[in-house]
Amino acid sequence: MSGKLCPKIQVKVDKAGVKAIECLLMYSGEGKYEVDYRQQRFVVNLRNKTCGCKKWDISCIPCHHAISVILHEGSKIKAYVDHCYNIERYKKSYEPIIHPVPSMKQWIQTQYDPVDPPLERCHPDRPKRKRKRDPTEPSNPYRFSKLGTDIKCSVCKKFGYNSRTCALAKKKKSKTSSKGKKKGDVTMGAGTNKKGVVTVNAGTSGQATACGRLAFAGGATGTGAAA
Repeated sequence: MSGKLCPKIQVKVDKAGVKAIECLLMYSGEGKYEVDYRQQRFVVNLRNKTCGCKKWDISCIPCHHAISVILHEGSKIKAYVDHCYNIERYKKSYEPIIHPVPSMKQWIQTQYDPVDPPLERCHPDRPKRKRKRDPTEPSNPYRFSKLGTDIKCSVCKKFGYNSRTCALAKKKKSKTSSKGKKKGDVTMGAGTNKKGVVTVNAGTSGQATACGRLAFAGGATGTGAAA
């Protein structure tokens, strides 16, 4: 196909040519190739000028998958671009006369009423203030997203979790909590029930039980002397 491409089409082809470097090809036969691009596979058919991504089918401009195959074949990219994008064809389309159009006031008036646009209908639901976001667009663009980043624990310096779920951090917390409570500390409480008998609550150590017995004996003698 002879002739230069239009400037905007040439820019699109150049950008697609840069992406074509990342494509990996495998020839299947009969002008068909299997193209791997970023963990996806596309089927390119040079004879029918089609690609699995459908960009070449719709725009008639080779996509980066097709350009990688064209360069592998040693052919020119311009030969696979549709002729309507050439400068010569573009000039020929504007060779005939383009009739001038007068303003609306000079249009011929008819007996029919002018066609008005349809009336706006209020929807029953509350009007939406925010626009619809793209699925890949973050909800808050001013906040850094941790999606896709590796989480590192500040205690064991390992990846995959933080200090909240770290087993080593939990062990350290349990040790510090056990050190805070001494073995010699005993909590005792005494009181009287409905019958007037003194009750003593002591710890599990031997010293605590001995102290509890002494306190109970003193309370019993006190009640006997009073009687």
